[in-house]
Amino acid sequence: MKENIIFVAKNIEVANGSKLKYYAKDKNANSSFDVEYPIGKLVGLGVYVKTKFLQEKDISIDTVIELYNSLIKILGNNGALIPSYSENENEIALYFYAERDYDYLVNKITPFLKNNLVGKECVVKQIA
Repeated sequence: MKENIIFVAKNIEVANGSKLKYYAKDKNANSSFDVEYPIGKLVGLGVYVKTKFLQEKDISIDTVIELYNSLIKILGNNGALIPSYSENENEIALYFYAERDYDYLVNKITPFLKNNLVGKECVVKQIA
C-alpha cells in the first residue's frame, strides 16, 4: 500500500517542496507514527502587481486579467502549467507552477513584462 501511495504522490503535479503526510501503523510492533514524504516537481513563479499603481494610473482590473492571460499563453508550452491568483488591498498576485526551472520561466516572460504597461511595474519572485 505504501508503495502505491508514494507512486501516486510522485506523479501528482504539485509545487516543489510539497510533502505527503500520512498516518501509518506498524502491525508487528503495535505502534503508530506520522510519515512525511517529499513530493512535488513544479517550480512556482509569482508575479505581483501593486494595486496602488493601478489606482494611480487609473488602470482597470481588465488590464491585469489581460496580463494574466498573456502570461498563461507565454508559459503554456512548458510542461504542466497550473495558474492561480490571489488578491488583497495592496497587491494582486499571479501564480504559475510549471515543470521548467525558475530562470527559464523568468527569461521567457521578461521581454513581455518589460513592454507591458502593468508588467514593467511587477515584481517577480520564486515561490516554490
